[in-house]
Amino acid sequence: LFEDAQLNIYPLRKTEGALSQLEQLYTKYPESRYSANAMFKAAFLNENVMGRTEEAKTLYLQFIKTYPDNSLVNDAKLSVENIGLSPADQLKKIQAKQDSLTKADTARK
Repeated sequence: LFEDAQLNIYPLRKTEGALSQLEQLYTKYPESRYSANAMFKAAFLNENVMGRTEEAKTLYLQFIKTYPDNSLVNDAKLSVENIGLSPADQLKKIQAKQDSLTKADTARK
């Protein structure tokens, strides 16, 4: 299922079909070695390809809860924090955080 979903996403551009296959994988086979990646990829596709930010956020949060030790958890958390922000707004957020860290570091000296 995971490989079929991959084929639908990339060469065939059948995102809805891929999402259906990914959902089937992580719901019917939660113990599969592909399940975590399937859920993350479904969240990513919903956010970045389909523009379904609420569905994506729900899936990212479910992913974080279900697979807390997965290597993609930090990516999922970052996606939840930035979901719906334009790239320019994301950059402003990063710059503001860096500025506050710089000020805090300067204040300590």
